[in-house]
Amino acid sequence: MKTKRMQLIIIILVIVVIVAICSSLAILPKGVQASSWWLAGGISPANVLVAYQPLLAADLAASYTNLANPGTNDAAPGLAPDWSSGDGWIFNGVDQYLSTGTISIDQNVTLIIRIADFNFSGYAYYSGASDGSASNNIYLGEYQTVPEEDIFRGAFGDATAEEDDDHIPSGILAINKNYLYKDGYSYISWGTVPGDFSFDLPVFIGAENDSSVPSNYANVKVLAYALYNIPLSDAQVLAITTAMNGIDDWGTETSTPSITNTPTFTRTPTSTETSTETYTPSFTPSDTATFTFTPSITDTPSFTPSLTPTIDTTLTTLTPTMDVTKVYDFYSAKADDNLFLIYLLGGICGLGLLGGIVTGVVWLVTRRGS
Repeated sequence: MKTKRMQLIIIILVIVVIVAICSSLAILPKGVQASSWWLAGGISPANVLVAYQPLLAADLAASYTNLANPGTNDAAPGLAPDWSSGDGWIFNGVDQYLSTGTISIDQNVTLIIRIADFNFSGYAYYSGASDGSASNNIYLGEYQTVPEEDIFRGAFGDATAEEDDDHIPSGILAINKNYLYKDGYSYISWGTVPGDFSFDLPVFIGAENDSSVPSNYANVKVLAYALYNIPLSDAQVLAITTAMNGIDDWGTETSTPSITNTPTFTRTPTSTETSTETYTPSFTPSDTATFTFTPSITDTPSFTPSLTPTIDTTLTTLTPTMDVTKVYDFYSAKADDNLFLIYLLGGICGLGLLGGIVTGVVWLVTRRGS
């Protein structure tokens, strides 16, 4: 009984260990973040105000989650944008926008956003907030002049910076008191250094919060977004940009734990135990067996023929017979032929050639008539 109890304890411990291992591994379905891209470049979690990733989120509701601090400053729809896993938030440029909830904004913040398929006319801001004064502003976007010329524009505190004839339909843009950044690198420097400022307002996405009223809506797709309470360095902006771009690469990957060590238990029965277990073997053939039978003949038959000759001892006596008539005819013919020759020769000798012939013919006629 002690052996059985010990084996049960071991099995329970192994199961607990396996469950713990599986729980600790990142088994990630599509839509769950595989890495904290918002912390790239060695950024402390304490410096992240919000981090949203609508690209490859599980659904629209999940895309609102503040990944840096879920439940705090989750994105809230003013009028909810459209959404798809592959495009993120899709704002119509008319009345759709999201809010970060109230955030303390000052001269130390950094805003970074990944956009795609930006299309607009007039004024359009991807994200921003302003309390209506000339000194308390933060926004990124574009506007058009007459005749139409697209101008990229950013405002930070009381400073603004612009780049003429530069429409940016897709990319990663960032703003802080150091620069306007485009795709990871400093793009525009401030004409005058932004002064200190501070205000508490929600920052809108897909539009600008102009004194708590949405304005300058943008027809744009937003794939990822983050706000920090420090001015990120150039290296950190580049690191975040690289990590944001990498969301497409890892967003659909999943991790499956692999357990390579399988515990083996050997049970040693004691003399006092009685086994009640039964075992029924199960065999499922996977192939059709083919049997070939070759007969083997080990005995070689032996045959010895036996022949006893039999002699017929009956004697048959043969009595020869002769047809005398046939013998006579033979010799008679021969005699006649010889006699003809005698007549012929005699005629020739006595009467000459003609006489011999006549004599022979007479003999023949005489013989044929007999």
